[in-house]
Amino acid sequence: MGKLRLLVWRGGGVHNGWHYPLTIIILMTTEFALDLRLARRKAGLTQRDCAHLLAIHPGTLSTLEHGSRLPSVTEVCTASLIFG
Repeated sequence: MGKLRLLVWRGGGVHNGWHYPLTIIILMTTEFALDLRLARRKAGLTQRDCAHLLAIHPGTLSTLEHGSRLPSVTEVCTASLIFG
């Protein structure tokens, strides 16, 4: 996946019971979203095909590609197995 860039920002959030600084959440979600979309397109997959491989609903894939939510550990691991 892509590089994680950090900026100084006050705030924070909780995901799956873990507390994260807000900056990490925003950048991690954005980087993952861009990397996932690029990998899917390079592989020539539609969102429906990619969602099937990831075992998620196509709507969930869309929210991941738009950076609207953080991926689960399972989704990250599965995507890394599919796309390398």
